Amino acid sequence: MAVLPIPLKANWESAMTRLASFFLLVFVCSPLWAATIKVPTDQTTIAAALGVAGQGDTIQIAKGIYFENGLTAAVGVRLQGSGVILDGNVAGTDANILTITGSDVVISGILFQNGLNQITVTGNNAQVLKCRFRGGQGCVLITGNNAIVASNRISNRDSGDFINITGDDALVQSNFCQTGDGNIVVTGNRAIVTKNSMQTIEDEGTIRINGNDAQVTKNKCQGTDDDSIEVNGNNAIVSSNTCQNTNGNGIEVNGDNYLISGNKITNIEDDSDGISVSQTTASTGAGGTISKNKLKFIVEQALGLTVTGALISGNSVTVSGSEGEPSIQVTGNDNIIEKCSVKDNENDGFRIAGDNNSLSGCKATGSHKDGFDIESGAGNTLDKCQAVNCGGEGLDNGGTSTEATNCKFSGNHLDIGDGGSGITDLTGTKFTTGGIGTAQEVD
Repeated sequence: MAVLPIPLKANWESAMTRLASFFLLVFVCSPLWAATIKVPTDQTTIAAALGVAGQGDTIQIAKGIYFENGLTAAVGVRLQGSGVILDGNVAGTDANILTITGSDVVISGILFQNGLNQITVTGNNAQVLKCRFRGGQGCVLITGNNAIVASNRISNRDSGDFINITGDDALVQSNFCQTGDGNIVVTGNRAIVTKNSMQTIEDEGTIRINGNDAQVTKNKCQGTDDDSIEVNGNNAIVSSNTCQNTNGNGIEVNGDNYLISGNKITNIEDDSDGISVSQTTASTGAGGTISKNKLKFIVEQALGLTVTGALISGNSVTVSGSEGEPSIQVTGNDNIIEKCSVKDNENDGFRIAGDNNSLSGCKATGSHKDGFDIESGAGNTLDKCQAVNCGGEGLDNGGTSTEATNCKFSGNHLDIGDGGSGITDLTGTKFTTGGIGTAQEVD
């Protein structure tokens, strides 16, 4: 039975169309007289049942423990179980448990344990539903389009991926993965990865997507040794995920036209960023949106962004930069940075390198160094921004033709450094302490 994704509203119609097309394909292609084979009633072993099964047949496995491995089939079959344990360690030897080449494979309700690779399927429309996996190496390996892997529980892995899918239009939903090496990897376009829980992952990240038009939403990633979420491709949606206690980046996106929104990221360690974005095409039409993310306790940059033409809006950061990095670093041109806040950063609050970037309604509070550092570039503007109680300068300007209008600087070591050099407009800007001058170096 397929498990529906919960895509964003804009993608609901296309998701429903894909699902309806999938069911139509299954109905049209399924044989009219598919058989049901019961184990051990009709066939004494799962291997024997697979040996006589035809395309679309259902193998119903009775409750019990089955010590079998090296199981193969060259047709699309359905394996159903309840209270079934399929153990891939036979007489002390581990081997691949189940390998099927065929379309419309459905595997449900079975606990796979030990062995090497536990499920390997080559074919379109494969489904793995409500299974459990313990030990072994790779759990679910699928090559084919329209795969659905949902509501499974995976634990105590030795090595290999939890779930690895190569193909377009994959749905990976509501899986629980805990303890051991492994991750979820999808290589293909239009992947939907949603509502998965990943906990205590050793030597790996958790979710990695290679392909365009991916949706990665509402996942929980905790205690990983690498990036929690990594997407390589254009038009990615990464939304409403929770990432914490990670030794890699919380979220890393490499591509154009991204939407990264509403994520909560906490305790990012080991020289890593909260959100890292590297835009592939340096043009305003390729920029995306990074909005309403909440980040706390980030070792390096909370937002490390190499982008052009992006909208960076409503993000909040508390405590970051313990490795000497700014809280929000934007490298690139023509970006809009609005209503973002930084509190208690151990270096600069905002650092900008590039031309014609616009900052409005942003606030840096308690940065140990500068509130705003325009590191380089021409034509950058600040409007209605605030720097409060910063240990360095409220605004350190290394650019040219910089404007700072309607801003407020208070309680800083110095409000604006270098005598205001390179700043062409300070209309409406207020200084309550420090004034304009040349700041001393602040360690």
